[in-house]
Amino acid sequence: MELIDIMIHRKLNILCIQETKWVGDKAKEIDSLGFKLWYSGRSRTRNGVGVIIDKSLKDNVIKINRIGDRIIALKIVVDDKIVNIISAYAPQVGLDMSSKLNFWNDLEELIQNIPLEERVFIGGDLNGHVGREVEKVGVAPVEDKIRESRLRWFGHIKRRPCDDPVRRVEVLDLTYVKKGRGRPKKAWLENIRNDLSLLDLNENLTFNRTQWRKMIHVADPT
Repeated sequence: MELIDIMIHRKLNILCIQETKWVGDKAKEIDSLGFKLWYSGRSRTRNGVGVIIDKSLKDNVIKINRIGDRIIALKIVVDDKIVNIISAYAPQVGLDMSSKLNFWNDLEELIQNIPLEERVFIGGDLNGHVGREVEKVGVAPVEDKIRESRLRWFGHIKRRPCDDPVRRVEVLDLTYVKKGRGRPKKAWLENIRNDLSLLDLNENLTFNRTQWRKMIHVADPT
């Protein structure tokens, strides 16, 4: 399996994968070297997420949480610490707005329920596109609602301890990543910077959870 070759070559203990297109909520050994795969999927043609773990850690998994075919979270004991591994796949162009909003709400709730003393690592494709806005009477624009969900999740990340692995997204260097053809995707942090600029917000406000939620809240029209 090509993914196992990559893990061995790069000396990776854990790998988050998306667009697996495998059906079911299962776990299975995937080669003779002891690697194990946990995955969640509903269709052989789209979506699906998974986590591959090598033999040194696979028996340390103590909890699995699958949320549809776009989020899977594994809780692992590593050196007497509990580490949460989340593989996530944000909805892309062409998906309805409710799917996009549900994804961010599910991801936010998942992170919010993780105790602060536990570590969090998120690996995934989070460059989902909002698409064109469709106005409905009595409902706030979906683009604004998705922005609110994205910023609420950003707040959760900023409030994590500075040495938490999930904070690495703030300093991750992607200059070495080979770019594909076509129009480049916006990185997650670029979207966040645009959101902060649009709402004239300072990211330091995230540390006051109550104030932050009030400032980013989007109310439905009365």
